[in-house]
This record gives sequence, C-alpha cells and structure tokens, in this order.
Amino acid sequence: MDLNQKKVDSLLLASKFAILIIAIAPVSTLQYLHSKYNLSYISILAPLVGAFMLFWGVYIKHKLYKNSFEMFNLKKWSIALLLFLGMEFIQLLLVIPSFNFDTNLFNIFYRAFFLLVLVGYTEELWFRGILFEMFKGRFIPCVILGSFLFGLMHLPGRDFGTFIFTSIAGITFAVARFRGSSILSLAIAHGVMDFLNQSAFSGELRFSPLLAVLVYPLACLLLSGILMLIFKPCHYQGEFKVRRTLLLRSSR
Repeated sequence: MDLNQKKVDSLLLASKFAILIIAIAPVSTLQYLHSKYNLSYISILAPLVGAFMLFWGVYIKHKLYKNSFEMFNLKKWSIALLLFLGMEFIQLLLVIPSFNFDTNLFNIFYRAFFLLVLVGYTEELWFRGILFEMFKGRFIPCVILGSFLFGLMHLPGRDFGTFIFTSIAGITFAVARFRGSSILSLAIAHGVMDFLNQSAFSGELRFSPLLAVLVYPLACLLLSGILMLIFKPCHYQGEFKVRRTLLLRSSR
C-alpha cells in the first residue's frame, strides 16, 4: 500500500467518525444538560434530537449505503426474539420488578412511539446498520468499537456503571446483528426493552451495585455466546472473507 492510498484510507476513516459524531453528539449533549441543569424544556427537545438523529441516519443510508441493507423487514426475527427474552431474563435476575404503567393513553402511545422509533429504531439504524456498513461487517470494529461508542453516547451525565451496562448490551445486540437479525427486528426488541425498563424494571437491585456490575456483563456475554452458537454466521463474514481473498491475490 503506497503513501497516497494510506492518506485516502485515513481520510475515509476520519469521515466515518465525523458522520457518527454528528449523529450522536446532540444526544449526548442533551443528556449532559438534563443531568447537570435539570432544565424543564429538555423533555421537549428530546424527540427533536431523536428525529434529527433518525433523519440524518436515513439520509446517510440512502446516500452512501443505499442497497447495502434493508430497513423494513423482519429477517431472522427469531434471533431478536431470543435476544429479547434473554435480556429480560437478565433484568429479572438483577432487578426486583416494580410495575409503574401509565394509564393515560396519549402518554402510552407517545412513549411507545418515542422508544420504538426515535430510540430503538434510530439507534439500531446507526449502531447495527450504518456502522456495520462503514466497517464492512468486520467483527472487531462493528461489535467491539460500535458497542464502545454505543455506551459512550449514553455516558454524559450518568455514572460509569451506565456506560458498562449499555456497552455490554450493545455487544449482545451487535452479535445478534452479526448473526443476521434485521434492523427492524432488533429495533422492536430494543424499544420494547426500554419500555419495560421504565415501566416494570425500575425497582431496586437484588444485589449490591458492585455485584450487579459484575453479573450483568457475564450474563450478557453468555447470552452473546449462545446466539453465536445457535445461529449460523450471516453474509457479513462471507463478504469479508471474499474481500480478504481478493486483497491477498492483488498483493501478490
């Protein structure tokens, strides 16, 4: 690889991170401001920021990755279902259920829309859709780096435990995507999980916070291993092997 090619690759990598930063920076900033100043109008800005992140993601997808993945199918929904059941079992293992369902229909529909579309679908589109295409489905950047960025986006204004929990959850979702689960399937699992987290699992921990921080990652990694074991690799790995073979041949 010559010097010019290295410069091109560096610029491409920088542009990928710039695209990601434009998407996640407003969300992280909003979380920080809400935590630090507890401003009353933050709740009004939240759906606007979520909508910006969604439309920015749809724009990038259609401009740069138009034919790379489908946005609205339920391909391999069984993976997302097993993921959802496993994550809820882990929640039940760690947290004492405390049901707090709102009876106002408007609030229920608003929260469902917000969590399913502006949170669940938007985050899956970026972290398990666009990011996977940016890094060609390679395991380390897509699963490890993507999950780190996923946790980092949720960190501002929150404790380090939140970063660990969201990063590890991101790994499990990324593994499900790596095994072929569709963006829409993961988005539904993601949104329903968030809804239940706010409505049914907002109670006290069964263990000390330190023990929970240890148990949760181990349980999620075990679930990730089960997903890797049960389901076959998706097309990402095959495509990566083909590209690697072509690169090796061209270098000879």
